[in-house]
Formats: sequence, structure tokens, C-alpha cells
Amino acid sequence: MIEVIMPLAKIVPVEILPEPTAIAAYELVAAVLREQSTELIIALPNLTDDGASVGSFAISIRKIDETGIASAA
Repeated sequence: MIEVIMPLAKIVPVEILPEPTAIAAYELVAAVLREQSTELIIALPNLTDDGASVGSFAISIRKIDETGIASAA
């Protein structure tokens, strides 16, 4: 399961995302990690919700090993 972590530690399960968004998230993460990267940072500038600005965000996804420990960068 992929979780999107938002500011203030709000966690949004990928299951509640619209299907095209969830598929795009999985494909993006898989493509980066296939290239042996250890971290993926996604910048989301100037997000809006129903026309109201909610700010800019960055999402960091780190590759972990089977024990759940983050890989060294």
C-alpha cells in the first residue's frame, strides 16, 4: 500500500484517491525505484481545493528493505 503523507502528519491512504491519480502514483513510484533511486521527492506547487489555495507541498517516498528500514542514500 502507498500512503501519501501530508503536512501535519495527515496520512491519506491511496485507496481514497481517484483511480487515475492512484494509478499515476503507483507508476511514478515504480519507475523511479526501478532505476535504483532510494528517494523520490514530488513537489506540488500552488494546490487548490475548489478554487481555494491550500499551499504548496512536497512528498518524499523512500525505498525500504524487507525489514522496513530506509535504504542508505
